[in-house]
Amino acid sequence: MAKRKKSGGQKVAEKARKTAAAKVKSYDKKAKAKPLNKQQKAKKKAAEKTVRDANVYIRAANTARDMSYKELQEARAVEMRQRGTAKGADKFKEGMQARAISDLMRAETGRQKGQGTPYVGPGATVVLDDEGNIQRGPQGRVKYQIDPEAYARRFIPQFTPTQEQLDMGLNIQPGLLTPYQQTNFQWLLGGEGLAPTAGGRIPTDFRQDWRTEQWGDVYDKKTGLWKRADPDKRQAAVAEQLRRYEAGEFNPTVGSVAGDRWTGKGVGVASADQWLPKGWTPPAGSRAAVGAGIQQGAYRRPAPLDWSAIMPTDTPLASQQALVAGKGKLYQPWATRQATPRGLINYQVPGGAGFDVTYSGANPSLFDFNQDTTTTTNGSGTTTVTAPGEPAGWSHPDYATFMGYTQAMHALNQAHDPASASFVDWEQ
Repeated sequence: MAKRKKSGGQKVAEKARKTAAAKVKSYDKKAKAKPLNKQQKAKKKAAEKTVRDANVYIRAANTARDMSYKELQEARAVEMRQRGTAKGADKFKEGMQARAISDLMRAETGRQKGQGTPYVGPGATVVLDDEGNIQRGPQGRVKYQIDPEAYARRFIPQFTPTQEQLDMGLNIQPGLLTPYQQTNFQWLLGGEGLAPTAGGRIPTDFRQDWRTEQWGDVYDKKTGLWKRADPDKRQAAVAEQLRRYEAGEFNPTVGSVAGDRWTGKGVGVASADQWLPKGWTPPAGSRAAVGAGIQQGAYRRPAPLDWSAIMPTDTPLASQQALVAGKGKLYQPWATRQATPRGLINYQVPGGAGFDVTYSGANPSLFDFNQDTTTTTNGSGTTTVTAPGEPAGWSHPDYATFMGYTQAMHALNQAHDPASASFVDWEQ
């Protein structure tokens, strides 16, 4: 087979090696004129280590570029077994070689780091206040931050969102973490029992317990490797990760090139199963605090509205012209008697008249066309509506027609299906 193209990681490693080698050369030149001070010696030593580490990655990547995909899988498995029993610098080296192979595998499949796996990545610490307490955002999510140096010294390339991800409207940004890593972090830190160290490090036991409980994997202390869960358990975990990802249950700004932000537009949402300390309340003035005050009082059933007066009259986008045509008649079929089954508008929910339909800001004649009643009683009082006559030749569509319309609209919202993407067996 033809030699594979260089991975993003190899390009990062080559650039880092070139920069570090130039620093070493510069310090060597300075040392000839005057002995280096302590700080200069430390910087030279760090640059020399970067050159050595980059050489390890580049050699592994160049060897792997001649392999088939199956050979890549086998080679990575060997490196991971060796990493499992290695210690210190040797462990880091084996991990570097395994990562070089993994980067080529991802380049072929298009899979992103953490996609379909419990991988979160290096360099994460929990944000603590001056008293050592965990800081939480307005929704109660644990705040965490990423050390860029942890990614730089492993030659991990910056993540760039795909066009599909940009179109999701979840504020996914370029940066250190993929949204799957961010999803895993929120999932991990949303559990009960988190007790970070003084430096905010996430305890290994806490990470391992989450992986075992949520993903079903079992850690073997003897080999230093994880035994993968049975297919059903893994499939359920992957499905849950995808649900959280598509729901935006992650902070899309953590690790971004714009910096770590926990307030403002597009900071993601909290998961329903997020654990919160007893007695925790949202910070004053936060969206969560304001929402808690709004969500009071009796339930009010949502009602269809007539938007025809505010619909745009034209659009340059061909894909939207049908929606705005006729003041949005295809977008709100109930307003023009299209694809609306009898009884939809005047449906009586259990609970009596207090839960009846209410509407405002519209032309009442557009709604009560079924002529089932001329009086609507709701929680705000009684509104008398004069039902118009039905147009000549018009008949109510049957249930199948209405459901066909509903299913078609649902299909538009489910156009992409990340679950069908290629999935292979590794953990980064």
